[in-house]
Amino acid sequence: MPEVAEIDAIDARLEELRRQRAALEYVDDFTFWGAQSRAIDAEVRRLQGRRVELNATIEQRQHVQGSPSEIAGSVERTDVRRG
Repeated sequence: MPEVAEIDAIDARLEELRRQRAALEYVDDFTFWGAQSRAIDAEVRRLQGRRVELNATIEQRQHVQGSPSEIAGSVERTDVRRG
């Protein structure tokens, strides 16, 4: 599923943003810190929102398709006997 690959990429980017946020602790320029902090926060919110959308898409697809055991259990077997 392409959604899973995108979620993996989002997770990797969120980790990178976490590292960038941690690195801001060492910045002396408050104006720069504020601008970077807001930019990181905005990207994190956007990525988290996209992640929620992707998870909903995956869940919806699984609900529609069903698991293999659900699909197998929903198939009615008929016993056709020829007289």
